[in-house]
Amino acid sequence: MGKRCFMVGFGVLLLWLAYIWGSNLLFNKNYSQRELDIIFSRAGVLAPKMDSITLEGFHVYYLTNESPSIHLSKSSKPYLILLHDSGRNSGYFIDYFLNEEISKKFHIIAIDRIGFGKTHRASDNKNIQEFSPETRILNSKIIKSILNREGRRSEQVRIISTGSSALVAVKAYTYMEDLATKAYLFYPKVDPRFFASRGFSKLVTYEPVSYLFPRNFVNKHKDLLLWDVPRDEKREELFDSLFRTEEKILNNNFIKPSLADYEPVYFFVTHHKFKDKIKDITGKGKFKVVTIKRKSIYHRPRFIVNEILGNESYKLGGPLE
Repeated sequence: MGKRCFMVGFGVLLLWLAYIWGSNLLFNKNYSQRELDIIFSRAGVLAPKMDSITLEGFHVYYLTNESPSIHLSKSSKPYLILLHDSGRNSGYFIDYFLNEEISKKFHIIAIDRIGFGKTHRASDNKNIQEFSPETRILNSKIIKSILNREGRRSEQVRIISTGSSALVAVKAYTYMEDLATKAYLFYPKVDPRFFASRGFSKLVTYEPVSYLFPRNFVNKHKDLLLWDVPRDEKREELFDSLFRTEEKILNNNFIKPSLADYEPVYFFVTHHKFKDKIKDITGKGKFKVVTIKRKSIYHRPRFIVNEILGNESYKLGGPLE
């Protein structure tokens, strides 16, 4: 009986591992430039380009529908910055680039966060880990660095995030410090994870065990563990910095929107109980919480953009209106 139970358990484990490996091979959308060119050629749409910057020992890759040189020579368009969740990459956002209306209206940038997609350490940077407190900060500085490289002047910036990347967006907003930037957090994971979920992540990332899984799956759980800190003991500190950034922006502008109208960060949740929880977490900030029906941010770009435009009560004018 014991041997039979062992064999059944071992078989289930093998099937589970096969499922994880198969899912990673079939659904991990880490496209090459050639693959993107083929996909977009068949759709009759101009393909985005894979570009990169080097930042503090990392080569950070991103998809963009405009090169910096083209952007500098044309009239400005608002930026749409896309941040993927743990375990995914910029390739999951190709539907935004395939949508001609959105692609013409926005300067779209989809980023491979550190540890995912094509972003990787420089060869002389082997002493710095991909998932460390230092890279947690670096992940949040990537957006501003890319925008500087892309030649941003005063264009509006809309940051879209989901899951754990919501915390990246929150921190990234504090580095932007301008009225033209807003962050949209869809189904954000900003509260502490259940202890069993943390325990599973620790098991998956434990070195002898980690060799059983695909690199992307292991990195997903390393990323979750990395962001457990600001989701838990440093959560109050994170949202206090967000509130201080909001006050700084308002104090540094001669023409100030009223606090009732100015909402720099939007939380999109699927149930009123999450709405109450978000309000408790964010505390004193003037942040908007919206309840919506859950839809994929990767495959429903029109839905996401409509939610952005429909929920903004404060706008600077220009292409977004």
